[in-house]
Order: sequence, then structure tokens, then C-alpha cells
Amino acid sequence: MQISQDQVVELTREIWGNMLGVDVNPADSSHQPTAHGRVIVGCVQIAGAWEGAVRLDCSAGLARRAAAGFLGLSPAGVSDDEMCDAVGELANMSAGSVKALLVPNCHLSLPSVIDGNDFELTVRNASIICRTAFQSEGDMLYVSIVEAQRAHTS
Repeated sequence: MQISQDQVVELTREIWGNMLGVDVNPADSSHQPTAHGRVIVGCVQIAGAWEGAVRLDCSAGLARRAAAGFLGLSPAGVSDDEMCDAVGELANMSAGSVKALLVPNCHLSLPSVIDGNDFELTVRNASIICRTAFQSEGDMLYVSIVEAQRAHTS
């Protein structure tokens, strides 16, 4: 299954713009997501006829603004837990949009969220098939689509 970068850009801009009023614009993707300090990562796995995951790596500043948009608060009034919840929900919404592009009979997991810096998160036996970087007011967001390698049976 092929998911294009244009599709990722469209669904990401729709979710962030329509739901939160936050403009995210495609950016240079040559840097590692965790190279920008504190990052909050939300990951939702997809299982069924297609297997993989959707991963969002969000800078803390953008996660704070996203949570503020969800909750109708000022960014200063957002807690760390609320930031993590917002990134988890955005990962879930993104995975739902990706699922709609896939073959039928796929199911989503609950989101997993990691908050920190200088860490590595991998999905076992999988590879990134599409990674798109975005920028919003100097804050970074990376959206990655990961596809699981199916075991071959004889």
C-alpha cells in the first residue's frame, strides 16, 4: 500500500487547521525529530489487512499550542499531561485518516505517547514508508507512516 507525501500533507493540514486553528506547513525533513529538544511522540498502530503505524513527533511548543487549541486555554495554562493527551489524540485522528486510505478491515490501537528528549522509538519489523516534516511558528512536527514487514509463509 502506498501513501503519498501529498496525502499526508493534506490530512495533517486538515486536522491541525480545522480542529485547532494551527497552520502547519511542510518543512525540511533532513533532521531527526529528537534533535529539536523535548519531543512528545504519539503512535497508533494499524492492524488487519494492512499493518503498520502512524507516528507524530511533535515539539513541546507545538504540543502545548495544540493542547491549548483542544481545551480552549492559553498555552501557558496547559499541563504536561494535557500536552501528551493532545498529541495522543492527534495521532489517533491522523491514524484514522490514514486508515480511510487503506484497504478495508483495518483496526486502530489506542495511542501510545512518549515525552522526553534523546530517545529512539521504533516499531519492530517495520520501516518508514513516508515521513513528512512540518513547521508552525518555528516549532516542528514530523508525521511518519510505518509499514510492517509481513512474514512470508510457504
